[in-house]
Amino acid sequence: MKNPESQTDPFSKLLVFFRVGWMDRYQGLGGGYTISGGGKFVEEHGYGHEIFNFQDDSGHVYGYVQPPRGSADEYAQARIKIDRLGTSSQEQSVSDVLAVWVATRPSTHQNVIVGWYENATVSREFQPPPPGVNRMHDSEEFGYYATAASGNATLLTADERLFVIPTGREGQMGQANVWYADDPEIHGEIRRCVLNFITNRALPGTHLGGNQGSPQQPDPSIRQEVEKAAVDVTTKHFTSIGYEVTVPSEKVGSGPKVRRADLPPK
Repeated sequence: MKNPESQTDPFSKLLVFFRVGWMDRYQGLGGGYTISGGGKFVEEHGYGHEIFNFQDDSGHVYGYVQPPRGSADEYAQARIKIDRLGTSSQEQSVSDVLAVWVATRPSTHQNVIVGWYENATVSREFQPPPPGVNRMHDSEEFGYYATAASGNATLLTADERLFVIPTGREGQMGQANVWYADDPEIHGEIRRCVLNFITNRALPGTHLGGNQGSPQQPDPSIRQEVEKAAVDVTTKHFTSIGYEVTVPSEKVGSGPKVRRADLPPK
């Protein structure tokens, strides 16, 4: 993975990768939105505490990831090793971190970047939700490990999630949901490519920034899957609140038509 376009020191930035379940928007499960992947907890409960990771709460986002834990009952006792992000063992948080969120695409089973927090604060220990924020599901309040200003949070659409994080080999992201990629001898290139992608939307070996806009999914089968999922979510949401939805045939080339059920058709 060679990328000469970004020559900055890849270790000059505090960087950490957090793997979570796959969602379209991470603003809760309402309106037909669901979560997939994310481990045993999501499989058993149908949700994960990351479902609000990109929800704007009074100008901030609060992100949850499940760090390694000692046993299945110690979710809130797990710790993030923020010492590996350049702070001392006495500190309880570290600031100015680039937190990169990764999830497994259901159709390809690849780990891809879904978004990031810039200038984030990452806490060593699980933090309860701040007073007044709406981070509750199934009568349970969800805490966090990372937070940032909402303006510093970027969530990619499903179609833009093209940067694959390598896994499965020594030196790559493993089974743990927190990856520091902090070995100067083996992680320089992946860091450089990630930083270039976040800054320029450039995939390794390509240049997709500037006037070319955001990268789009080149695989037509995945693109069709993404488009169908978007139509399904839209249909479920508006139907649930009393609207009628008409989905045109594929030849029309347009999205669903939505109108209030109590109004006559035009």
